[in-house]
Amino acid sequence: MALSSGYGHTCALRPDGTPVCWGWEVASHGHNPRAPSEPFVALTSSSSHTCALRADGSPVCWGQN
Repeated sequence: MALSSGYGHTCALRPDGTPVCWGWEVASHGHNPRAPSEPFVALTSSSSHTCALRADGSPVCWGQN
Protein backbone atom coordinates (compact mmCIF):
# COMPACT_ATOMS: atom_id res chain seq x y z
CA MET A 1 0.00 0.00 0.00
CA ALA A 2 1.19 3.50 -0.80
CA LEU A 3 0.10 6.89 0.53
CA SER A 4 0.97 10.33 -0.83
CA SER A 5 -0.31 13.84 -0.16
CA GLY A 6 -0.26 17.11 -2.05
CA TYR A 7 -1.24 20.62 -1.03
CA GLY A 8 -4.94 19.91 -0.59
CA HIS A 9 -5.40 16.21 -1.26
CA THR A 10 -4.17 12.75 -0.33
CA CYS A 11 -4.13 9.63 -2.49
CA ALA A 12 -3.52 6.02 -1.57
CA LEU A 13 -3.33 2.71 -3.36
CA ARG A 14 -5.89 0.15 -2.25
CA PRO A 15 -4.71 -3.45 -1.72
CA ASP A 16 -5.62 -4.20 -5.36
CA GLY A 17 -3.46 -1.26 -6.55
CA THR A 18 -6.27 1.06 -7.62
CA PRO A 19 -6.00 4.66 -6.38
CA VAL A 20 -8.39 6.50 -4.10
CA CYS A 21 -8.06 10.25 -3.42
CA TRP A 22 -9.67 12.60 -0.91
CA GLY A 23 -9.36 16.13 0.47
CA TRP A 24 -10.05 19.74 -0.47
CA GLU A 25 -8.81 19.52 -4.06
CA VAL A 26 -10.88 16.39 -4.67
CA ALA A 27 -14.06 18.28 -3.82
CA SER A 28 -13.24 21.61 -5.47
CA HIS A 29 -11.26 20.55 -8.56
CA GLY A 30 -12.78 17.20 -9.48
CA HIS A 31 -9.55 15.38 -8.66
CA ASN A 32 -11.03 11.99 -7.78
CA PRO A 33 -13.29 11.47 -10.82
CA ARG A 34 -10.24 11.69 -13.06
CA ALA A 35 -8.22 9.16 -11.05
CA PRO A 36 -7.76 6.05 -13.21
CA SER A 37 -9.33 2.80 -12.11
CA GLU A 38 -6.40 0.60 -13.16
CA PRO A 39 -3.90 -0.89 -10.68
CA PHE A 40 -0.54 0.77 -9.95
CA VAL A 41 2.58 -0.20 -8.04
CA ALA A 42 3.58 3.26 -6.71
CA LEU A 43 2.31 6.83 -6.54
CA THR A 44 3.47 10.32 -5.64
CA SER A 45 1.67 13.65 -5.32
CA SER A 46 2.57 17.28 -5.91
CA SER A 47 0.56 20.33 -5.00
CA SER A 48 -2.34 19.74 -7.40
CA HIS A 49 -1.72 16.43 -9.14
CA THR A 50 -0.77 12.81 -8.55
CA CYS A 51 1.33 10.47 -10.67
CA ALA A 52 1.47 6.70 -10.45
CA LEU A 53 3.50 3.90 -12.01
CA ARG A 54 2.02 0.94 -13.83
CA ALA A 55 3.63 -2.46 -13.33
CA ASP A 56 5.45 -2.01 -16.66
CA GLY A 57 7.02 1.24 -15.38
CA SER A 58 4.97 3.63 -17.49
CA PRO A 59 3.65 6.74 -15.66
CA VAL A 60 0.09 8.06 -15.46
CA CYS A 61 -0.77 11.46 -13.97
CA TRP A 62 -4.08 13.10 -13.09
CA GLY A 63 -5.30 16.21 -11.33
CA GLN A 64 -4.77 19.86 -12.13
CA ASN A 65 -1.94 20.43 -14.66
